[in-house]
Amino acid sequence: MSDEEKLLVSLMKAGNSYAFEKLYYKYCRKLYNFIFSICKNKEDSEGLVQVVFMKVWEKRTEIDTEQSFSGYIFRIAKNALLNKI
Repeated sequence: MSDEEKLLVSLMKAGNSYAFEKLYYKYCRKLYNFIFSICKNKEDSEGLVQVVFMKVWEKRTEIDTEQSFSGYIFRIAKNALLNKI
């Protein structure tokens, strides 16, 4: 994780919505493409991206800034996909 991303995650953990928004825009397209490649449904893919980021915000205080943030959100996406299927 880059220093900038670590800073954004730390700020988000503290409740900074601007940092959350920056992380959202950095990863939303990548997550959408990942989810869509599996479920092949535009609406479901968009909905699952929203589910992922709602979970990130709800669990933000538990995120380990020493671990990969992208790995964390893609794991949430994978689990959300499995629940959907």
